[in-house]
Amino acid sequence: MEKKNEFDRLLWNPDIAPAKVKNWGYLPLLGVWASIAAPNSMLVGSVGILFGFNIIQVILISLLGDLITLIPLIIQSHGAVKYGLAEPQLDRTRFGI
Repeated sequence: MEKKNEFDRLLWNPDIAPAKVKNWGYLPLLGVWASIAAPNSMLVGSVGILFGFNIIQVILISLLGDLITLIPLIIQSHGAVKYGLAEPQLDRTRFGI
């Protein structure tokens, strides 16, 4: 029985405990997505123009890339938003810990 308690103590600490306040809405998630997508969009835009794409092609490619980053972000953040779990906790559930 002591081994189980020692094992549990090693796997838990206050830094990765579930959040007590769950106030994530669409605006904070939009901010996270924008901070991930905006630098990539600027890079795609500048490189696209450098390679000779017209402005419509650059905008469409940039929007497509932004949507591609949005889909995994929504999937990944579902557990964090709904249950207040941090990334290390979600990783533990994926590996059965």
